[in-house]
Amino acid sequence: MLLIRREQMSALGRQPRLQFESELVQHGFQFYPDECNLIGRAEVLKLVQSAIELSTQQGFPLEREIAYFLSLMFMLGVDFHRDPQLPWNWEAGGESTLAERVGSMHVFFAAAMKYIDLIAGPANGHLIRAMVRVKKYDLSTAPPRGGEFEGNLCGVLEKFFPEKYAYQGEAVTRTLIQAGIKESRQYGIEDNQGILSYTGLMFMVGSGMHQDPLYSWISKTLHDPKLSAGTIRGRRLFQAAGEHIAQSLGTRS
Repeated sequence: MLLIRREQMSALGRQPRLQFESELVQHGFQFYPDECNLIGRAEVLKLVQSAIELSTQQGFPLEREIAYFLSLMFMLGVDFHRDPQLPWNWEAGGESTLAERVGSMHVFFAAAMKYIDLIAGPANGHLIRAMVRVKKYDLSTAPPRGGEFEGNLCGVLEKFFPEKYAYQGEAVTRTLIQAGIKESRQYGIEDNQGILSYTGLMFMVGSGMHQDPLYSWISKTLHDPKLSAGTIRGRRLFQAAGEHIAQSLGTRS
């Protein structure tokens, strides 16, 4: 089994590295064909290259470990190793790596799959119902700014995906919301509807959603120069989420 360390990357030679990348791209298309076909081979390759770098940085340099790491990026988002709403990151502090927090990749991957099964539910039933609730939500009813805004946002997210909210609890969800409010300002989003759209997507697809190639429509919306006003950008983000959900569920938008 090839051991790939960050400091060895430049010394590997192009052919072994390119071969490994190609094998991981094939792995992606084999096990996550819908996602890979949606974004295309070039973006899958970028995701693979990111997985190699991140997995190695996080203490998992073996080929099989990197393949597991890539699979978790597909299922939990590109920032699963530091997403504050995921249980292995709740007590994370300082500069600790994922490997230092969770130990063996084999054991960790099994635990992560149990988490996914629990949250998504049998046949993804919990997740599908959550997606339907998001699509049906009337954004004009978003809680107003001020007062208990964070707590009220928690209430909306709980209604969206009660199983996930029950697992991670209010404190973790508030941490996610606080990060979302701070991040959304970078895109001029400071209104109640826009913040709900932004934090809601973080809650549903992962805290790194703004840079996740599997959800490239999020980044395109956030950087669209035609959406100069933050309020418009936030509403368009929610609309784009509904369109993505409709496509994912095979329903009409």
